[in-house]
Amino acid sequence: MADIVVHPAKPGIGRTWTDSGTRHGQRRLKAGAEGETRIVPCAPSLSTLLQVRIEEASLLPDDRLVPGEHGGVLAGSVYRRMWDHARRATLPPHVYASPTGRRRVYDLRHTR
Repeated sequence: MADIVVHPAKPGIGRTWTDSGTRHGQRRLKAGAEGETRIVPCAPSLSTLLQVRIEEASLLPDDRLVPGEHGGVLAGSVYRRMWDHARRATLPPHVYASPTGRRRVYDLRHTR
């Protein structure tokens, strides 16, 4: 088993709702101190895929694994479009059209 280090989140919440006037607010991890990271176990196959991506893109420690078009935060609309494309490509049509097939990544956070 391998590990992934998860850093504090910068969720897209809209300029109106942040103190800085930017689209993304800084959020600490749940049940963690400010600036704390979390170690998450992952399958060795995923670890290998991530390592290949990091090496091919010559990513540095603070770089984004999946950056937006100009190197910044990946837009939520792009992420949702790619998730929909992956679901459509892998699920049978009747499952894709079902409530199960319409689940968002967020909906799957507690599944195994």
